[in-house]
Amino acid sequence: MGRSRLAPAHDGFARKLATMAFDSVRGRSVLFGGYDGSSLGETWEWDGTIWTRRTSAPPGCAGCAMAFDAIRGRAVLFGAAETWEWDGSIWRKRTPPASVPPARLDHAMAFDSVRGAVVLFGGYARSTRLQDTWERTRGTWAGRSPAGAKPSGRQFHAMTYDQSRGRVVLFGGDAHLSDYLQDTWEWDGAAWTERMPTGTRPRPRRSHAMAYDAGRSRVVLFGGIGRSVLRDTWEWDGSAWTDRTPAGPNPSARQGHAMAYDAGRGCVVLFGGRTAGDEELLFQDAWEWCDGTWSDRTPSGTSPPARWGGAMAYDPLVRRVVLFGGSGPLADTWEWDGSGWIDRTPSGTGPPARTRHGLVFDETTRTSVLFGGMGEAPNTLLGDTWEREASPARQPALTFEASALGAGVADISGLRVRAFCGGVHSPYGASDTGATLLGWSTRGPGPAGVGWVRLATAVAGLAPAPARLPDASTALLDWSAPSAEDAMRFVSERDRRLAFQCRPAGPSGSGEAQVALDYVEVRVRYRTTVQGGG
Repeated sequence: MGRSRLAPAHDGFARKLATMAFDSVRGRSVLFGGYDGSSLGETWEWDGTIWTRRTSAPPGCAGCAMAFDAIRGRAVLFGAAETWEWDGSIWRKRTPPASVPPARLDHAMAFDSVRGAVVLFGGYARSTRLQDTWERTRGTWAGRSPAGAKPSGRQFHAMTYDQSRGRVVLFGGDAHLSDYLQDTWEWDGAAWTERMPTGTRPRPRRSHAMAYDAGRSRVVLFGGIGRSVLRDTWEWDGSAWTDRTPAGPNPSARQGHAMAYDAGRGCVVLFGGRTAGDEELLFQDAWEWCDGTWSDRTPSGTSPPARWGGAMAYDPLVRRVVLFGGSGPLADTWEWDGSGWIDRTPSGTGPPARTRHGLVFDETTRTSVLFGGMGEAPNTLLGDTWEREASPARQPALTFEASALGAGVADISGLRVRAFCGGVHSPYGASDTGATLLGWSTRGPGPAGVGWVRLATAVAGLAPAPARLPDASTALLDWSAPSAEDAMRFVSERDRRLAFQCRPAGPSGSGEAQVALDYVEVRVRYRTTVQGGG
């Protein structure tokens, strides 16, 4: 096939570093930009015979990239950190959402357990109080742009997830210098709704803390700073705020403290904070709100250093409240077991020191998720995400899942799990055998709350041959839910799935642990609404 040289559109058409793409829908080659001594912002089309100049909108660009999206019928141009689309008539600027939240501090985070999403709102960055909403689902951040009203830009606000109503609850914050807020908002995964409760409500404030008390189905709020540093306790039931400040003992007035709900023990845990003024005082006391009463639980032994601006979350895998970082800034990790603090600061890699960050437990990834804050260098904002998987027992585990989802499935009335599993562990250097079957409890309240629950234990070890198979004579683990309510506790509200694990019966300590699984059977009994079903 021969080649033909075609005349240019006009004498000024010569250029270099232009970009082209073929529009297969319209049968045109589209050319944009280039360089002839300056960057050009011209759009031309070639129909096989002549060049035609078209309307231009993007700024001049040399060395940009362009490709044709055949599914959407658009030429997509990228250059100078901007994205544009050409539909054959006009250019439209597109702003793709960022893949992660921009660096910030003083934001608020909560975990939506029904939707399986970490929710982040607001914060402070570059002299701006932010108004954006982000969600992190199975390890991936995505910006949300809900239609309608939403909370104003703010920092030092507080959020928690109301498990009984399936809403993230936000209260208060700092809108501008000393412009403190007292508004209540709820996020349902699609839109923000401002709640207008009648009666009294907490006074305007910032730097307060909130946690959801699953045992009493109430959001608990404590302290903060308004016209003065506060020490009041409030509860939100989904329609009204109630002042629950007790006449008896309660934490002293403070701001910048951290709170989390200990689902295993049914208590809200509070730690640290600070006063205000020239003689600022940092706290290192621990308090618990149990059944509507505050108790000073500060242990006589070791406690984390005094601080404000730390963050806490309850980890159901270890059944402890986890504390990270705070003023200093600090990079330490501590766990609270209800009677004392345990220093869990890793000797290896961990998040850099920070304060005024966010921390929640993600039930889908089964990790504590940390984001943002202020770093060690002055005025350094952080935009990093870290996950912590607690495994103090150092146990290997085999996890298997089953689905309880089916057409017309209504109530689940029964659950039985059978597994042939064996394990070896060496807690003190002497080998021991045995395996444990666990199930992931998806909801509280209850003795287990959210987390792995021990269902059955066997004394099976590993057979010498075939390699890594359980000792068949003792390996059967067989468990049945005693009631329909107990069965439903292991079914995820979000996707109707169940998760189980086989682990060695004891911790490995400094020795080696192994686990093997040969056979799994999960039986779900349910009522169906499909005609002819039983």
